[in-house]
Order: sequence, then C-alpha cells, then structure tokens
Amino acid sequence: MNDRYKHLNFTPLNKQKKKRNKLVGSFAEIPFTNRSWFDRALPEVLWVALLRNIYALQTFTDVLKPILNEFEYQGINSIELTNLGSIEHDKAERIINFICSTREHRIALRPLLLFEDLPQYNLWKAAINEEPDYQADGEALGLTIHKTLDHQSQEATDCRWAKCYIGMISNKITFIHRSSTPYDILDYPDVADMRKTRPSIRSMEIAFDMGVQHSDWADSFWEGCFESTECFVNDYGAPHEERFTTQDTADFIRHERRKLFLLRNIIGSYKKDIKLDIAVGTGLFAVKILDELLDNEASRTGILGRLALRTLTEVSINISYLRSAPEEVWASFRNHGTGEAKKVLLKLMNTGVQFTFVDIDDIFLQANEDRWMEFNSINLGDWEDANLRDRAIKADEKDIYDTFYDWPSHYTHGQWGAIRREVFMVCTNPLHRFHLLPNVEGERSYADVLLDATRLTKWILHDVYAIYPELHPPMLLGSGEQSHG
Repeated sequence: MNDRYKHLNFTPLNKQKKKRNKLVGSFAEIPFTNRSWFDRALPEVLWVALLRNIYALQTFTDVLKPILNEFEYQGINSIELTNLGSIEHDKAERIINFICSTREHRIALRPLLLFEDLPQYNLWKAAINEEPDYQADGEALGLTIHKTLDHQSQEATDCRWAKCYIGMISNKITFIHRSSTPYDILDYPDVADMRKTRPSIRSMEIAFDMGVQHSDWADSFWEGCFESTECFVNDYGAPHEERFTTQDTADFIRHERRKLFLLRNIIGSYKKDIKLDIAVGTGLFAVKILDELLDNEASRTGILGRLALRTLTEVSINISYLRSAPEEVWASFRNHGTGEAKKVLLKLMNTGVQFTFVDIDDIFLQANEDRWMEFNSINLGDWEDANLRDRAIKADEKDIYDTFYDWPSHYTHGQWGAIRREVFMVCTNPLHRFHLLPNVEGERSYADVLLDATRLTKWILHDVYAIYPELHPPMLLGSGEQSHG
C-alpha cells in the first residue's frame, strides 16, 4: 500500500509538531504568503512545461540551458510569462524569438496562441508563425497540464528547476554556506542522488517565489481552460435500476438533486468557492443519505438507520450554524476536514497494512487537494473550537439536538471529509484543476427511520437554499415544474 507514496516528501505523524490542540504543518508557520503551484506558478512557466512535454529529461535540460543563458545575457532573471510581459519590447522579442528558434519548438509552443490574454501575445504569435490547431493543441495542452499538475511530479520538478537555474546564473539566488546544491542545480540532471536533488529544487523554488504578487495571467489562463473545455468524469457504469419503495420520497430525491446540481452550475465558476462547495455538498450529502435509506428497507430498522439520523442531525445543525457565519468559519470547516485527511493518511502510512474501509488514494487526494499538506495543520479539536450543542443553541436548533442527538450520538459526523468523498467526483480534465462535480450516480448500499430522515433532509435543504435567496426554485427548474419541498 505504501510503495506508491514512498518517494513523496511529507512529515511522518510522529514528527509532527504539536501546539495546543493542533499538529502544525511543517511549513504552516513560515512567515510568508505561499502560492499554489498549479493555481499560479504553473501557468507562469507554461512555455517551459510545453517544451518538457516533447522531450525526455536529459534532452530537455540540454535544450533549455542555452535558452536560460540567453535570459541571463539579456539581463532577465525571471522566466515567468508575466515578467516577459513587463520588460521592454526589444528584449522580449529577442528572448521569444530565441525560444522559438526551431520548428519543433514552434509546434510545441503553439498551444500558447489559444490564449489571447497571453502576455506578449503578438510577439509569441509572430515568433511561432503558425495558426493554432485547436484539436491537436488542446490535446497537447491537456497532456502537459496532466503531467505537471502535481507539484512533486518529475515533469513539474523539472519546470521548477528552470526557475532555480535562472535564479542562480543571474545571481538572484546565492549560497552562503558550502553545499553541493548549487552544483546539483547547475549540473542537473547529472547528479549523484536525484532523491536528494529533487526535493532541494522544490524547496528552493518555493523560497524563490516568496513575495511574488498575484498573477492576472494565471487567472485568465484557468478561466479560459474552464470555459472552453468540457468536464471529464470517470465512467462508473450504468446507473442502478431504481427500486424505491416510496415513490413520493424517490421523486423528492430526484427533484432536489437536480436543483442542487443546477445551483452548483449557475453560481460556480473556474475559481474555488468554499461556501458553494460546502453548501451544495451538504445538500447532496443529506440527499444521498436519504437515498441510501430508501434503497434498503432492512437498514432503516437497524443500526445503520440510527447512524443515518445521527449524521443528518449534525449536518442539519452545522449548515444552519454556517448559514449566517462569516467566510472564515466556512474556511475553518473545510480546512478541518483537510487536516483530518492528512492525519488519517499519516496514521495509515505508519501501519503498513491494507484496510478495506478506506481508500488511501482518496485520502491522499483530499489531504493535498487545496495545497501541499505540509502547509496544513491538523486541528485536534472541533472545527469551530466549540461543540455541537453550543452550535445548536446559537443556530436556534436546540429542539433538533434534543430530539435526535442523544440516542444515535456515536454515529458519524458528516463533516467535509465525508461530504467530499461521498458526493463529489473529480473532473479528470487536467485543465480544470481538480474541479469538483456532484456525483449524482453514486452507489447506494444502506437505509423505519425514513420519515424522520426525510424531515431532517428538508430542514437541511431549507438552509442550503436560504444561503442563495436570489435563486428561487423557478430559476433553478423552470416555472412549469412542481416543487416537492
């Protein structure tokens, strides 16, 4: 189980620093504003990534070093596209022409012309001197992003090396103490130990980017990718045959799923929206629990039915509390789930045993979904440093707490980790950056608590829709469709 992750660099659980009720991420307290590799840094070195896509590592570095030396010769110490857009015209023209000096490079870099907001677009267009082939260039771009989206992948590390190399030869990076690192960077990939050099490159590149300002180009790039390409989803097979025992509840489930799906798509954009993901995810999570209860009559009268009620109770109180909470509280809810995923992953890595109750690949993705988990701390307490009863009182939901909490109090908690795992699937289009899509065809395997579960679900959905009061049901479903609220 652990072989797949042995080459990755993260702090073992027993080495995590504990501060009060948190396990603090190794980089979490470094006093700088870090940036995401794929959100900002990758679009800035897109031209490097496109060249890496057509070459093996050794050939790539042999080809790129003369280009980087030309940057230094022209007095330019940054290879980012935004920086090329800010230098004087003549220098930018010389550099871009040098990069595009071979037909192989011009074809490889042609996907850049898909983006008219590209810094120095006219210079790139003149240097490449090719009309874009939307099919071929789109596929090349998708493959390039797929290879480099993971900041620790070989291809991403090679792109990050290019930033370190130009920093060194232009004296933007200097070393005070004796170290083999400068020689490893200059001689890369002809180094004694790649297992040591690759992490050095990644850490140096992070430090190299301290204080770099927000990139309008990066936003424009991801927006263009999102708006011009379709989502890709894995094929989980044909939908299961509907065998609901209560038709009214089945109709309610279908109706509410469609409303939530449309709500997500009407408001959603290429940018991450923590509140929208949690709100829609909470609604879909509640509906999925109700669906699983409906799908299996036997479970509704047993332990699993009580587990479902306990989860719906906490979900109902949490979303009612979040509904009027400030943005930072929503972020705390999601960050707590990400930290929990990190903690679980590190514990599983310690065991070295394969279990059936959890998929370590899912946990790894969640732990690193928003940013590299070394930047994330693990909150060992509650996500709001309170308890469910206090939140119920503040949200005026004490009656729900008193009715449903005590008996099924040992059941699951319905927080972000479970929501993310149960109701979302990752769009596999690499140009969408792990875009989350509602998994409306998820398998159902649970479920008489059905009446109480339906009541709780309706209360949850009431709060979800109240977060976006401007979108009334007719806007979501059309005036001709009957509401099942």
